[in-house]
Amino acid sequence: MWIGVWGAPVAWAFSHVVGWGVTEADCGPTGKQWGISLHAWVAVLTTVAALLAAIGIAASVLAYRAIKGTGQDDPPPAGSTWLMSICGMVISPVMLMLILLTGSGVLLLGTGCASAQPVPSGIVRPDNEQALSDQQLGGQLFAGNCTPCHGIAGDGIRDRGPSLRGVGARTADFYLTTGYMPLSSPSEQPWRHRVLFTRRELRALVKYVASLGGGPPIPRPAPQNGRLPEGLRLFTQHCAGCHQVVGEGGYVTNARVPRLKQATPTQIAEAVRIGPYLMPRFSKTAISDRQLNSIIAYIQASKKPEDRGGWGIGHIGPVPEGLVSWFIALVLLVGLCSLIGERLRT
Repeated sequence: MWIGVWGAPVAWAFSHVVGWGVTEADCGPTGKQWGISLHAWVAVLTTVAALLAAIGIAASVLAYRAIKGTGQDDPPPAGSTWLMSICGMVISPVMLMLILLTGSGVLLLGTGCASAQPVPSGIVRPDNEQALSDQQLGGQLFAGNCTPCHGIAGDGIRDRGPSLRGVGARTADFYLTTGYMPLSSPSEQPWRHRVLFTRRELRALVKYVASLGGGPPIPRPAPQNGRLPEGLRLFTQHCAGCHQVVGEGGYVTNARVPRLKQATPTQIAEAVRIGPYLMPRFSKTAISDRQLNSIIAYIQASKKPEDRGGWGIGHIGPVPEGLVSWFIALVLLVGLCSLIGERLRT
């Protein structure tokens, strides 16, 4: 009887919680690829949850039939067991439908990182790295890891990679320190991965790219000089539409929006000015350096928000709040069934 009432809700919660964990581990900014398609994970989780929900339906039906099978001459069934079996027969099919709709929707519409490619397995390093100057090291690292897409002179290759002449140290520093580069495939969306270069190699590569044609240097933001209220207003106006107001990231058409929890103030300032991938580029006319300091100050403050209302539930909006609401509603419903059953018994 208890399986009939709680089996399907627990199965639904299981599919959501485990599915979120698998997605975060497999394609989140801090995760690692497990080598298994997320569609396969979703299919397995949906199947297991659906089976648990089906067991809950069967348990409810069996409990109801056992009570009803006492004979026609017996008094009508009463008590919490009878009423909870009815609740189980109502709740379990609804939860089973939610499980199937959620799983099929994810499989048909995508998991949000279905286009993710494997992290590059390694990079090409010169054998005599320690004997090279930073300029020489940067040139050899560029030749071994960047020329397939950007060309030997950094002029870019059509349909593979843009020209790097004039992008400066700012762009190179952003893409390299975030692990956005190198890519496994030119068609892959840049995404935060483990940085494959050492600090010296990063410094050498950034200097080499900057030497290809000048360009802006690495910015030096000062978020301590920013104002949080102004940062909240500007972030809401320019950034929250994609990144959410708490910087947890989101989804847009044919792209993924990263979380900002790992972004450093320098990386935020670089991203605002260069506009990586589909992100728009903001000039100093649109967002001044002073305003940018306020935005960065707000993002830094949002990384560890003060939850004055209580439990933050992951700070990702209505999804966890809805789950908690469902659990509260189910507990109240089961309690109500028990109360009515006891009254019927007396």
